[in-house]
Amino acid sequence: MTVEKLKRDDVILALHQAQEQNKSNYLSEENIKTIAEQFQLSLADISGILTFYSLFSPDKRGKHVIRVCDSLPCRVSGSVDIYLYLQEKLGIKNKETTKDNLFTLEVVNCLGACDKAPNVMINDEIYSEMTPEKIDSVLDALKKEVVNAE
Repeated sequence: MTVEKLKRDDVILALHQAQEQNKSNYLSEENIKTIAEQFQLSLADISGILTFYSLFSPDKRGKHVIRVCDSLPCRVSGSVDIYLYLQEKLGIKNKETTKDNLFTLEVVNCLGACDKAPNVMINDEIYSEMTPEKIDSVLDALKKEVVNAE
């Protein structure tokens, strides 16, 4: 393994950790500058990583990020319907966050589980063969977690 590969892996890990620790589920300018300095990289280098990996965001997001897969297998299996259902249910569009800062909705190119389409990723967990009923069940459970934590 090359030094560059090890360094890139460490940078990605640091970015993940910084984003997870941020209450608004994003990488602030301060996070980005600190990580760039820590790994002796330019802001352009970090920006390249942020734009390549869709799991990173320089914009504030909700506590739970809902990613709807838009790959061809997911599309053919109904991901557009799932997206439209979520859009109506949550009252938000792609890259928007609910007023209570609980959910952000994002459309992504592929989640890598094409054999079980349509797929939705919520935070770090992939939910396969999604239907509106399954979405309701998952969202209800996430809302209950918030209520129970308060």
